[in-house]
Parts: sequence; structure tokens; C-alpha cells
Amino acid sequence: MKPESLVNSEHPCKQLQNRKGLIRRALTSSLFIVTSLFIIILILGSVFTPNMLQSHNLLNIARNGAITGMFALAATVVLLVGEIDLSLGATMVLALILGGMLNDVTNDVVMIIASLLAGLALGFVNGFLVAKFRIKSLMVTLGAMSLYTGLAYVISRGRVVLLWNAPNYRWMGRELLLGMPVPVVFFLAILIIMYILLTKTKFGKEAYYTGANPLAAWMSGVNIRRIKLVMFMLSGLCATLGGLFQAALLSEVGPFYGGAGHEMTGLSIAIFGGASLSGGKGSVLCTAVAALTFSLLLNVLILSGLGTYMEMVFKGFFLIVIVIVFQYLETKRYSRI
Repeated sequence: MKPESLVNSEHPCKQLQNRKGLIRRALTSSLFIVTSLFIIILILGSVFTPNMLQSHNLLNIARNGAITGMFALAATVVLLVGEIDLSLGATMVLALILGGMLNDVTNDVVMIIASLLAGLALGFVNGFLVAKFRIKSLMVTLGAMSLYTGLAYVISRGRVVLLWNAPNYRWMGRELLLGMPVPVVFFLAILIIMYILLTKTKFGKEAYYTGANPLAAWMSGVNIRRIKLVMFMLSGLCATLGGLFQAALLSEVGPFYGGAGHEMTGLSIAIFGGASLSGGKGSVLCTAVAALTFSLLLNVLILSGLGTYMEMVFKGFFLIVIVIVFQYLETKRYSRI
């Protein structure tokens, strides 16, 4: 048995090592990186583009960040369980078309509810195929992207549904609630609900476990099929809600809202927020900060005179860079274990 003096002499070194480890993990955490980048962009943007700090522009940044944040949440919940959804945009556009077709026979509240239910149903279809038949989600959602987009054009016959006579619909995208844009209030509400669901409930813990090690989760009695099914349904719901806000801003619903843009946006922000392509890692809070940072950066680019056409170039470049950076950080983190 070691003398008490020798045992106690080891404590300061261990405490110092533990403290350094905590600091290192904090500095390389997704939340720290994303928040730091947000602050840097905010400072640089306010210096080089003074109009950025005007109240109406800040509201636009928050509104756009909430809308893109919905797509990012949709991508995040699926990535958490080790899957990927490439049909976010197609799911959203088909759900909007299905609700929009009721424009001539009912009021806009029913249209909104119908679109949300359609988004849930389409997410259920994706999740059922992945969970029940164990098909790779990449292939399922890639096929669903083409299928849903085609159905949207067939059902709508390529026509646009105008929302000038839908006051509740338009209110969702243009008005303020509690001093904030309506999309921001809804986004914060969804964010809080999803944070509680994923961090404070048994379902959330099982979802992370499923993404991190599906075999071990299954052997522990976790219903993996149910977990993945629910996550795909949440993904369809969040994507549709983001589409509703976007359509409300444009005052129209059309089949041309689909394509790779929304999938790219959601996936880029989710990975930037720390979600892992291999599953079991990510946070909806980090995703929210990443969405706001993404919206702020795009706003700075537009105010700088680069125009909206640079958005697609930036999204592709942004996705490649953040995947490389976070892959490097993951490699460094595991190399210390």
C-alpha cells in the first residue's frame, strides 16, 4: 500500500491532465466552433457591410435562418440514427402540392394541416421501406426524390397555386409574433420539443444508441425499426413545415420548389452543426446555431454584392469544407483514445 503522501502527490497531475482534456474537448466541440464562427462573421459583416445591423435585415436573417433550420433539423434527426434523407425537398414539395390542391374547396388552415399530414405520411413511407425491408436509406430516398418530384408535377400539372386569398398561410411567412417573425417562433418551439425528446426521454437515448451502434442497440432490446420510422416521420414533418414558411413568403405553391437545393442546405447545416454521417452524434441546438450562422453568412455575401447566384456555389464548397474539417477533428479525437 502506498503512503498517503505519495497517493496525494499524484492528484495535482491528474487534475491538470483532466482540466487540459476538458479544455481541449471544449475548444474542439461543435457548439464552440459554430458559435465562434457566428461571432466572427457578425463582427466582420458589421464592419464591411454596415446595413447588416439594421433591424429589418436582422429580422430577415432570423426568418431565413429559421426556415433553413427546419430543413437542417429534418436532416439531423435522420443522421442521428445513422441514415440519410435525400428526399427532403421532394417530400416538402409533394406535401405542399397535396395541400395546395385543396385551395378551391376549403380554407387555408385545412390546406396547412393537410400538407403537414402529407409530410408525415411521406416520411412514414421512407422510414417503412428503410426499417422494414432494411434497404439502404441512400437508395430509398434517392428513388423517393425522383418519385415525389414527378408526382408533384403530375398532380399539379405544372401549375402554381396562388395564395393571395389565404391570409393564414401568408401570415406564417410575413408577420411578427411576440416581436419575432412567425417562422422564428415556430422554429424555437419545435427546437425545444425536439431537444427535450432527444435528451430527456428514453426514446432519445435509444435513438443516439441506434446511430452509434445499431447491433449493440438491437441486442439490448431497442426497437430499431420503430426508432428509424419515427425519425423519418419527424424529418418529413420538419421539411414540410419549412416549405410552408417558404411558400408563405412567396405567396404561392408550385412543383418547382423541389430539387437538390433543400437536401444540400439541410445536410450542409446538419454536418456543420456536428451531426455525423455515421450516426450517433449531433445536437439540435448546434444545428440551430449552425442554421443561423449559415443564414448570416449568406446575407453578408448578398449585401457584399455577390448576388444570390453564388449561393449554390457556396453551399457545395461549404459542404466539402465542413466534412473535411469535422472528419479531421474526429480523427484527432479518436487518435488520443
